[in-house]
Amino acid sequence: LYFPLVQNDALLETISLGNFLLVLSLWLLVTARGPRRWVRLLWCGVAFVLACLCRGHLILCTPALLAAPVLRETGCWRTRLRPLVPLGLGMLLVSQAVGLRNYLRGGEWVTTTSSLGPVLYLGNHRGATTGAQEPPPWLRPDPQYEEEDKRAEAARRTGGGAILV
Repeated sequence: LYFPLVQNDALLETISLGNFLLVLSLWLLVTARGPRRWVRLLWCGVAFVLACLCRGHLILCTPALLAAPVLRETGCWRTRLRPLVPLGLGMLLVSQAVGLRNYLRGGEWVTTTSSLGPVLYLGNHRGATTGAQEPPPWLRPDPQYEEEDKRAEAARRTGGGAILV
């Protein structure tokens, strides 16, 4: 039996969950109409931040999500900005809960996931020729060695010894 196949098959992947949450947040945004639209906007904010926690690069879409209800509204600026209150509140509820958890566990107030940097690097380093996430040549395609390989490369690039985290 090939161990990486079993190990990788058993890992929980966040891609499907992130996609579901993103589509849910967009659906809630588009269908937020009528007197109870604030409920859908609140849940839209919650679903979007949860999607961002699954897929770190989605945080780059936050300005577009916030602009959509403002651009859809008509009237004076107060009327146009009113949908941002429940949407922002939903986003704050989740992000601050994550920040509190991270503060209690790690001592730092971090409200996002830490995967954005690695995701951007894997898709944009010199060896990534297709635009897809390609591991660099120094990274073995096995999660068991991923941390060890990253530390070794960091030590090589900085000219230092072992990198301790």
